[in-house]
Amino acid sequence: MNLNRMIVLMTGACIMVGVMSWATASAVNKLAARQTAVAVVSVGDVFNAMEEKTAIEATLQRRKDELEAYKNQKSDEIRDIQAEMQLLNRASPEYKAKELDVQRRAFMLKAELELQAALLNRENSLLKEALYRKILAAVAEVAQAEGYDVVLFKEGEPNFPNDNPQQINTLVELRKVLYNANDLDITPKVQTVINNRYKQGR
Repeated sequence: MNLNRMIVLMTGACIMVGVMSWATASAVNKLAARQTAVAVVSVGDVFNAMEEKTAIEATLQRRKDELEAYKNQKSDEIRDIQAEMQLLNRASPEYKAKELDVQRRAFMLKAELELQAALLNRENSLLKEALYRKILAAVAEVAQAEGYDVVLFKEGEPNFPNDNPQQINTLVELRKVLYNANDLDITPKVQTVINNRYKQGR
């Protein structure tokens, strides 16, 4: 066997050994790769089932009712003054004074109502953000306890409009989870955790 033939055979053998080593290492890595456990949560269902959300909404509704009662009271006062104005001479100083008073009261009422409405809207947004963060914390607690690595956002059943193809396309494209086995849905567990936390003042 000449030297060139020996070199070729040795080179081929080295290549084969290299390929076999790579294939073996790849197979070992695949076997050793970490398995990922996935779950899903319907955030909408969790949010709607939150006892804290119900309490917050009741408080905000009471404040809206109080603001409406305040508006009605101040509006009645303005109407009373306007009724008194009907009995006065439009050119009299009393009439002009009451007219100015009505304008001042109406302006102040409008400004106060707009301010309170803006404050309520801002508070509502901040409270919803806080509730969402509590949902994330509860999801993390359940996922860690149950051994899940990834939790996906589960949408409800699609309700496609019949007369808007573009809207249908958008709804289809936005869906994050197309299918999940029922035992991967940890929504009820998250609901339990988050309501228990609320009862404990957390």
